Amino acid sequence: MQTNGVLTGDADFTLRRLYVTTANRNGYANPDLDKLLNDAAGSTDQKQRATLYSQALKIIWDDAVGLFPVDLLENYVYSKKVSGFVPSPSGIPSFANVTVSK
Repeated sequence: MQTNGVLTGDADFTLRRLYVTTANRNGYANPDLDKLLNDAAGSTDQKQRATLYSQALKIIWDDAVGLFPVDLLENYVYSKKVSGFVPSPSGIPSFANVTVSK
């Protein structure tokens, strides 16, 4: 099980890390997908990036490269020794008011 959330919101963090041939994460190799993802990562034009990522996601979907039965938005654990932690609506945890007892 893995979560693919990214604080930057940039598709490049997850897509190139998992799906380019050189990542060799799941035995999948597609030079067309590699080109789309690398071109998108190298562009600063947000409209062009959106178009390239859209094309890349179609390939990923059509080829059924990865199947993710769930996507965890946030992960938390519970301990009686920790107090003051409040989950944030942004998904970015703050530990400013957290204390840990022995």
